[in-house]
This record gives sequence, structure tokens and C-alpha cells, in this order.
Amino acid sequence: MPRRGGPFRLALAYATGEWEDASFDCNGHLTGSTAVPTRSGGAKLEYLGRDGALRVTAVGGRWWMDDPWHYAPDGFHHSVSHDFAGLQVALEGRKVGVGLGLVSHPLSEEGQPFMGSFYARLGNIRRAHFQVEVNPPTETPGMIGTVRFGLGFGKGLERRTHGFLGLAGGPYSGSSQTGVLLADIGIPLSGFLDLLVRGSVGPGSGRTQWSAGGGLRAVW
Repeated sequence: MPRRGGPFRLALAYATGEWEDASFDCNGHLTGSTAVPTRSGGAKLEYLGRDGALRVTAVGGRWWMDDPWHYAPDGFHHSVSHDFAGLQVALEGRKVGVGLGLVSHPLSEEGQPFMGSFYARLGNIRRAHFQVEVNPPTETPGMIGTVRFGLGFGKGLERRTHGFLGLAGGPYSGSSQTGVLLADIGIPLSGFLDLLVRGSVGPGSGRTQWSAGGGLRAVW
């Protein structure tokens, strides 16, 4: 039987991978494909109110990536880093959930340091359900990118194996209209600790896009 978890959850996670920055001519033919290495790591703190009906999520950390638009005089991409932070508030009914918030993102438009974060769920929160997220608040935004949708399972106050299986679009794959298959799984290890395992893979226009990461989550 799953155990009922406490209202607070603190996760620490790290991920690394490569997205594709693809370019095309006016006829839609591929003219270039560049691997964009990314790394991200941080913390996520969640508070679940009475019966899990209210969920407040705060994230913060750092994102490293090669900058595909700015070249050094030697002709090579140079790595740049950005701090990120975010806050989202969600209402979680048993069969429907919705959330809104703001997250900072290294690819935000100049003068707009924060982007809207959106979450929606349809189906039993404890069992399999459909969910979609735009700019999700996560400890590893470099691997999840800007949007994901698919099958979630095992969420809520009760502690059990939980996670997400679906598709994700990254910060660069939009130029080639491709995405990746994403798995984000949490496995209870003890009375208060979960193991987090994450990975993604998918074809680009000229190279494979991938990521891998993991971490730990304490529940009390």
C-alpha cells in the first residue's frame, strides 16, 4: 500500500544533454545543424495543501549552454550560464488540475526576463492521466525545454512510483519542428526519500537530440 507523504517536498537534480540548432534555406532545405550542449541543475520545493488540493511550486538553479547565436573571434561557440527561478500555483482536483505561474528562462525576449508557466491535467491524479505543461517549473529546464505533453501517473499526496512519459519540445528544436521522447520517473527509496531518474532522446534534422539526469527528493 502507498504511504501518505507529508506536505513538503524538496528535490535536488542535475541533467546534461544536447539539443539541435538547425537552419534552413527559403525552400525549407537543411543548411546547417549544430549540437548545442546544455547542463542544468537546481532545487524544487513543493507545498501540498490539505488533501493535496493546492500545490505551490518554487524552483531555482543554474543553466549552462553553448550560445548558438554568438560566436567568438576564434569561430567556436562559447559556453554561457544563466540563473533561473520560478513559481507556480496549481489547483489539483482528483480528476482535473490546472496551474499558472512565472519562470525565468535564458531564451526569454530581451526586457522580458520571465515567461508564463502553464499546467493542465485531465484524469485521476493517482492513476494514469493526460497532462500538458508550458515552461514547467523544474530543477533541470535544460532537458525538458519549453513544452511537454503526455501521460502522467502516481501523483498526489500518496507516495508511490510516479512520473511522466511523453513528448517534449526543446529551446532549439522548434526551428526543425522536432521534439524528443521524455521519461521523468520518481521511485520511493525509503520512508522519506525518492530517487529521480530522467532522460530524453529524439531525432533532429541532422543529429540526435538527447539528455540524461537524476536526483533525490525528500518528503516530509
